[in-house]
Amino acid sequence: MGEATNVKIADAGPAGWIAYAIATWMAWAFLCGFVTPKALLFMACVSLACTIPYLGAAITQLKLGGVAILPQGGGPAGAGGLLPNRQLALWPYTDVRSPHLVWGNDHILVHTTLRGGALKVGFPNPRGWLAYHLGESLFVKRARFEAGREYFDLGSSSECYCNDRFLELETLGPAGIVEPECTVCHREVWQVFDRVSFTAEERAVQALIEAYGLDEESPFL
Repeated sequence: MGEATNVKIADAGPAGWIAYAIATWMAWAFLCGFVTPKALLFMACVSLACTIPYLGAAITQLKLGGVAILPQGGGPAGAGGLLPNRQLALWPYTDVRSPHLVWGNDHILVHTTLRGGALKVGFPNPRGWLAYHLGESLFVKRARFEAGREYFDLGSSSECYCNDRFLELETLGPAGIVEPECTVCHREVWQVFDRVSFTAEERAVQALIEAYGLDEESPFL
């Protein structure tokens, strides 16, 4: 078993840094009496406009031939279990009737045997993991889900894309605003297990969960 992390940093970019620097210089110039309040207000607006929305995103591209496992739900919701407990985001090119998608009650399986076209599924993932079984290897990636935070792509914190060339498993961080001189960190934990046998059906997923602790929180997140 191996573990690694993937961190991506987002910032305001070159234009943002330049505008922020100019606004700072203008502020000092105003304090020293060299510019008018109108000029200072203009540059302050430019600086504010350079704050950008962000999300931390980590895409892992994998070879075809295996089965992706996307966990769903989180148990009963509301009194008597009468409230919804999941939501899905589907991209326009995704055929919900595709034989490559197996819609289970607790997990979605994606068979990576497409001969053309593509599919993509996104969802909030409070269980915090995605998995891919290929041959006798099981790859698991984890990221923390922050309940109550806003996520892009209709609330998706996990996504899966597949075409006839590769599979992608993606985790996303919550949306926010990053200001000049600030950064955002998105952390993943990877695990790889070998000698793993798996029959591509939903009832076999539970055996993997119990054997490898997939629903247990990682101490490294």
